[in-house]
Amino acid sequence: MTSTTAGARPLRGSPAEPLPAGVRALPRLLAFLGLALLGLITWAGLVAPAATGSATFMALAATVCGGALIAVGSLDRSGARNAALAVLCVVLAAAMLLGAGVPARLLVPGEWDTLAQGLADGVTSIPGTFVPYRGADEWVRRTLLLGGTALTTIAVLQAFWPRERGRLPGSAAAATVSLGTLYAVPVISRATTDRPFLSGALFTLLLCAFLLADRIRAATAAPALLLVIAVTTAAAAAAPALDRPAPWVDYGHLAEDVAARGTVGYAWNHSYGPISWPREGRELLRIKAQAQSYWKAEALDTFDGRAWRRTGSVAALEPDGEQDQTQPQWFQTIRVSVRGLRTTQFITAGSANRVFDAPRVPVNAGAGTFSTQRGVLRRGAEYKARVYTPRPTNSQLQNSGTDYPSLARQWLRVTLPPSPSSPRVRVEASFPPFASAQATLISRSGSGIGTSDGVEVVGASGLARIYDLATRLRAQADTPHDYVRLVRARVERGATYTETPNVHANPLDAFLFEDRNGYCQHFSGAMALLLRMGGVPARVAVGFSPGRLDKAKGEYVVRDLDAHSWVEAYYPTYGWVTLDPTPSAAPAREQVADQQAALTRPRGANPGGDRQGDPGFGGAIPQASSGAGTPAWAVPAGLAALAALAGGALFWLRRREREQPQSDDPEIAELERALRRTGRELPPDLTLATLEQRLGATDAACGYLRALSRRRYGPGGPAPTPEERSALRRELAAGLGRMGRLRALWALPPRPAQRQPPSAAPLP
Repeated sequence: MTSTTAGARPLRGSPAEPLPAGVRALPRLLAFLGLALLGLITWAGLVAPAATGSATFMALAATVCGGALIAVGSLDRSGARNAALAVLCVVLAAAMLLGAGVPARLLVPGEWDTLAQGLADGVTSIPGTFVPYRGADEWVRRTLLLGGTALTTIAVLQAFWPRERGRLPGSAAAATVSLGTLYAVPVISRATTDRPFLSGALFTLLLCAFLLADRIRAATAAPALLLVIAVTTAAAAAAPALDRPAPWVDYGHLAEDVAARGTVGYAWNHSYGPISWPREGRELLRIKAQAQSYWKAEALDTFDGRAWRRTGSVAALEPDGEQDQTQPQWFQTIRVSVRGLRTTQFITAGSANRVFDAPRVPVNAGAGTFSTQRGVLRRGAEYKARVYTPRPTNSQLQNSGTDYPSLARQWLRVTLPPSPSSPRVRVEASFPPFASAQATLISRSGSGIGTSDGVEVVGASGLARIYDLATRLRAQADTPHDYVRLVRARVERGATYTETPNVHANPLDAFLFEDRNGYCQHFSGAMALLLRMGGVPARVAVGFSPGRLDKAKGEYVVRDLDAHSWVEAYYPTYGWVTLDPTPSAAPAREQVADQQAALTRPRGANPGGDRQGDPGFGGAIPQASSGAGTPAWAVPAGLAALAALAGGALFWLRRREREQPQSDDPEIAELERALRRTGRELPPDLTLATLEQRLGATDAACGYLRALSRRRYGPGGPAPTPEERSALRRELAAGLGRMGRLRALWALPPRPAQRQPPSAAPLP
């Protein structure tokens, strides 16, 4: 139609002026803030304690820079635009370094050499670092965090770098790769998060908002949000059921079969030199057990003045201390399968009471260990062992008392380093039990002759500094357990894990007072020595840390990387309790929860309470779990609900899209919507005059359409009256059947009469 009269003009007006590109990018900016904050906080968990403060700073700084990049895109002058972009790049680089924990003073050009050297040292240390990193090397910590801040910097440049005027800045798709890497890398590296499904659902929602927020019109935002929430919720609900114990493709077993070729043997005595034993990831053992434990090969019973060694000074047939028979859960039978290990020791746990069903005759070797009577155990050997692995609570250990049995006295002996004046004379000190009034006894050259000048002799030996430290720590403790806490805290404080320590004539003295770096032998050796000097019976245990649990088979997979050394301390009633002072950054500790964290807590702090079976060192030892089965109907029901929600949301989206008005006049837009809801076609050339012919069966209905025409195209006038609106509703309901009136009511609901403005009074 070509008529230009009021009633003949098409209903649809000219399209609204599009919003500026900067305004349209604001939803993406807000979604970026959420993604950056989630990703950086997750990445901050790669170090311990987690650097959440720095992560929050970097997320806010990157978002502010993203907003600044949007603003720069509106500048007309290219010179000013380029200068602003250069400044923002410098600010982002500074924020990236500060967010990683780099001191602000190193950002000054004069300190760039120090900064570069520190980062280079950190990068070279990363390949041998296990996460979460708990070591004391600040540059390793900063370099780990720098990976996350660098990804955030790249993402903000990808998402908001200015483009041609009028176009949205940056590329959300490119930034998604960086933000996805920022979140996924720490999740994969740590293999777990506190709430993995909730965290993944939150990441999904934020990612959808980041990709789609600036592309969806306001009218479709609500159904789009509903669709995303429905799909994410259903996926989070179905994920636990799909998270099977066994992997879909068990590539780990394939790698294990390849790595298992060849065997390796160990000499367990301490040496304190650079680690020289194999570290290839070869599988050595598979152990089926009810509870996770440290797998013990030997107990080093003697400190010879320099190092801990196995000498057999403990009678083999003596009982290995007390065992609490009232705690049946502390006794278990383990089954050991030998893979790549060659050994004469039966690998057991805690205090082994017996070994049976073995291919070699087991012999009690003392200290809760067994060895073969003849021959070695090789690949394919299997046996069982009945072991006692106590896990008392903090309060149980605190109240265990000092009623040590007589056999515990032999675990309080220390051989002193030889004197330069009498290098051939062997001097052994026997320290009194904790809270005992006995004297420190000295025997020379194995004569067994005791003297009362023991304190003076030890104070003049090469162990004088260690003995002085033990005396000072003991004076601060009220109970043996207090003393154990203080000793462990002192051994760990300021110490760094390294597999290439310096070699010293007196290695444990140097570790405690000079270098402060070493590996498991240094940490366990120093702690056991301090415990003996303070009157707490102690010994060094050697073997393997728990390894990785194969959930499909319920077996712990132990590799050469798990070779380890730890401490066993004696508590009355409970017997030998495992303590591990080595930092969790060590390879052998990577898979082990920090079971002894409570040793460094103030007395009385017991967050886990006194639950039965909860170990006194920071949490229950994880146990192999068969898992509660998921009902068979859960997965199909969840998928059906997901399909129904998705279909409903899509139907709503499509319906709302069809009903989306094209006019910028709210009254015309309402009329368009009413026509669609009652099933009327809405061709592009439809006019109000045409509608009068179709819907004007009554004067009132025609009056409604004419009122709209006057208000839109003519001089204006009053709004349609409620009577005219009701008449048009009846015309819309015509021909729609029994539900026509309800459908017309939904299409054109009643509206209160609009008050007309009073007419102006005439001028006098």
